[in-house]
Amino acid sequence: MFKLYSEPFDVTPFIKELRDPAAGAFSSCEGWVRDHHDGQKVTALEYEALAPLCESEARKIVDEAKSEFGITHAVCLHRTGRLSVGEMSVWVGVSAPHRTEAFKACRYIIDELKKRLPIWKKEFLADGRTHWVNCQQEHSAKVTEKEYYSRQTILSEIGSSGQAKLRASRILVVGAGGLGSSALTSLAQAGVGTIGIAEFDKLHASNLHRQSLYAAADIGQNKVGLAARQLQSLNPFIKIEKYALQINTDNFKDVIAGFDIILDCTDNFAAKFLLNDIAVLYQKTLIQASIYQFEGQIRAYSPPPKEPLAKEPTAVERTSCLRCLWPEMPAAGCVGNCVEAGVVGVVPNVMGHLQAWEAVKWVLQLPDRLRGDVLIFNFKNYDVNKIKHFRSSQCPLCSEHPSMTMIKKENYMNSPKESDFTLDIDSIPPAEIKNYTFVDVREESEVELSPVKNVKSVHLPFSHFGDWDFEFAKDKEYLIYCAHGMRSLTCVERLQDEGVTNVWSVNNGAEALQHYFASHPKAKS
Repeated sequence: MFKLYSEPFDVTPFIKELRDPAAGAFSSCEGWVRDHHDGQKVTALEYEALAPLCESEARKIVDEAKSEFGITHAVCLHRTGRLSVGEMSVWVGVSAPHRTEAFKACRYIIDELKKRLPIWKKEFLADGRTHWVNCQQEHSAKVTEKEYYSRQTILSEIGSSGQAKLRASRILVVGAGGLGSSALTSLAQAGVGTIGIAEFDKLHASNLHRQSLYAAADIGQNKVGLAARQLQSLNPFIKIEKYALQINTDNFKDVIAGFDIILDCTDNFAAKFLLNDIAVLYQKTLIQASIYQFEGQIRAYSPPPKEPLAKEPTAVERTSCLRCLWPEMPAAGCVGNCVEAGVVGVVPNVMGHLQAWEAVKWVLQLPDRLRGDVLIFNFKNYDVNKIKHFRSSQCPLCSEHPSMTMIKKENYMNSPKESDFTLDIDSIPPAEIKNYTFVDVREESEVELSPVKNVKSVHLPFSHFGDWDFEFAKDKEYLIYCAHGMRSLTCVERLQDEGVTNVWSVNNGAEALQHYFASHPKAKS
């Protein structure tokens, strides 16, 4: 709840209101009128607020805190009118299951209130002067925008006009993991005016060695919220738009609307082909990167000219899409991701920064941009190769006579019978769950860091699929799961090809299992 008061308020009843048997911690923050500001003596403050807007925005902030930190309740109180030195101007109280969540949520709420609420304060100085201050702008008072970009605008290729182009640009980053962390950091520091972050995952301990936006204390929290707060503190002059979801064929239009450039920082074929097809069909510039152990690749696609291909394609016409190279999406799991193949942090970090730099080049229209070509970096021996790829006249997507003209779910399935291979765990009654045998195909390190509670599983790592020494009994039914459902689906497809038909992949993987058994505590596997 949020309330504005024209007179001093008593917080005691609100503290009682915050008490809840489900809450194990309480945290609060009080703001008082101090007697100085920027080296000048202050004798009083006066606050004015647009009440309806304050209340609606405050509700959004509290809802965000509940979603991000899992808090139980929150109360926000703010004074209006004239206040003397020492009076309380703002109070925030939060109750939560644990103290860490309470501390973080309380700080988040007070910071967002100061930045986002339409509240102004007038300072009364000891020398008789007064002036109004917009509380939303105070967070950037220690640095000016001109100072922030001063070393960058010295460059003749950028200058003040280039910085203005960056400020006006809107770039969407899909995935805030290893690639996304570094790409987002560079985009924020460069001054991209609006940065969108699309990320559905939570932070895991195994992410920390390569995902530089996060800290160990953040484990278990949603990456999108963590990333947004870190970027906003890094550069107060930019705007961050958060999308706590996995982009798919149903929701992509709402996410990509208004963005000029998309950075693909995902780690699976389905996402990469979906983003490629979106870029082609909706005329977006797309910058993709991928990594495999000590190797990184980066490529860029931009909407080609409307006219037919020339006999000798020009540099612009050379822009090819992903389906010019691979008309059909490869099978999931044919190339291992970070979990299966391993990764050293520097590889995604460098590649993510290169994605951001390529995006900046597109915004500024600098020469020598990637146009369908693929740059391949070998981090072991520092070999760098540029492979030129031309648009294919047979491409099913971007040729003159494409067979793919719209986004369809079936284009991103590894098999037309995918629905026969998967199962929603919530569809199984708790009393029947014991009839299934669970098979965990995550790697050893994943199981150690994130065990699935209340689930007895056979552990068969995906990376050792060909060497599995396990016989699937014909009289039993098996549910195979991984972290998110991609590797388990590949396993089920391969097993069914080998004649094992009593196996299914658990949709959304380990997280779905955790939620299922938390919702049904008496259920036993």
